[in-house]
Amino acid sequence: MSCNGASDAILETQDTIASHRRHDSSKKHKPNEQDTRDRRHWKLPQRWCKYCPVKHVVRGTRFIPFKTPLGSNFFTKHGSNLGDVFETKTLLAHVRKRGEEIGLVIDLTATDRYYDPREWTECDVKYMKIKCMGHAAHYQEENIHRFFEAVTVFLTQNADNNRLIGVHCTHGINRTGYMICRYLVEVEGWDPKIAIQQFELSRGHKIERAQYMNSLYENCQQGCKSFMAVSDHGKALLPLGALEATEGYVGDKSPPDLVSDDRVDRNTLNAAFRDGPS
Repeated sequence: MSCNGASDAILETQDTIASHRRHDSSKKHKPNEQDTRDRRHWKLPQRWCKYCPVKHVVRGTRFIPFKTPLGSNFFTKHGSNLGDVFETKTLLAHVRKRGEEIGLVIDLTATDRYYDPREWTECDVKYMKIKCMGHAAHYQEENIHRFFEAVTVFLTQNADNNRLIGVHCTHGINRTGYMICRYLVEVEGWDPKIAIQQFELSRGHKIERAQYMNSLYENCQQGCKSFMAVSDHGKALLPLGALEATEGYVGDKSPPDLVSDDRVDRNTLNAAFRDGPS
């Protein structure tokens, strides 16, 4: 081989090596489909960091509303600077610190990506998923009935203790507030104004969706589902018209020893509710 031929071969080899290096480098830095899926899966919910994780129990009830906890991988992926780590164990520790215990969690989110439900059940907390689409919970009558039924069953089965019912959607405000308030209005007979006020005091945020507020004020009939109410589930219920007695309450005091007269005894409930929700 001539000197020129050898030189050309060396240059060609060097070009080939450089080309492979560029190809390898581009593969290294170009995200593949799995990387893209991972980033989407561990992406924080929009505006999630904006809202307080949890505050207090809704006065006169067993409801404790909160925003959705997230699995530990969400915080691992986003680093320690996130500043708002809120996992299932964070919530349970918060509740235990207050001398309280959660017995049931109702998840109203429309996705399964936020955490593994076994994180609840492994801590002896019952879990129920009711997928509610955002902005339209007031139209989803089947979901509303399932929520009412789940609460009634739990209160019936836990009449001898004070275990709480945790309820959350993504931010723990709109769907959560609507479901809790609608239960209080239609089953427990609360005035909508009282129900909304007490929810917002306990959550630390106001219900934002006008359609939910309008539905609670205009479309919900007080006590129309009172046959589902449970009279002896530990925490007393506020009587109708007790707004003046609730001003400024933030959920860290014992509720008054008052029960509305229109409650039915839990023994009169439909037997189907006693067997637990499907």
